[in-house]
Amino acid sequence: TPPAFESASITVSTDRSPRVITGGPGTSDTTNYRYHGATLVDLVCTGYTVRYFRIASRIPLEQNRFDIAAKVPAGATKQQFREMIRNLLEERFHIRTHRETHVVHVYELVVAKTGLKLVANDNAPLPAGRPSAPEDQPAEEPPTGMGLVRRVSAGNIHVESRHQPISALVQTLISWDHLPVMDRTGL
Repeated sequence: TPPAFESASITVSTDRSPRVITGGPGTSDTTNYRYHGATLVDLVCTGYTVRYFRIASRIPLEQNRFDIAAKVPAGATKQQFREMIRNLLEERFHIRTHRETHVVHVYELVVAKTGLKLVANDNAPLPAGRPSAPEDQPAEEPPTGMGLVRRVSAGNIHVESRHQPISALVQTLISWDHLPVMDRTGL
């Protein structure tokens, strides 16, 4: 049988407050997962480990927001958790997926010809209870649950992290013309 949440509650979000995700594998609360203000795009990105610009749909997937509270079986891995999200999308939202190839314009973040000017900070403490490297995720995709904090207010974005790969920073970058940014630094 495919992995499934022990229980899951989905309600339509009644406010437009910031999206908040807590719990799940790789966090301090492994068995209680909550996602406040999730869109279907957010859930597809989580369940299928894809970035938003790789999703195409005939219906708008960002129109509605949902509050999700799910009980994760003890000992579930991140891969099993993603399968649980996919099953939830299929069972509750009747989402069906398939893969296609499309040409997409992107920006690439690369190291300058003059070389790297960033310096690794080996003295910064690791976030409490978090792994130091992403587990079972493709290199191009964002690490999750590893201490990246992103706050948006009045059009300003503040990003704070410790012991993160550059790919975690790239996830927060949005080009002025809304084209995706890909990490090609190799850092």
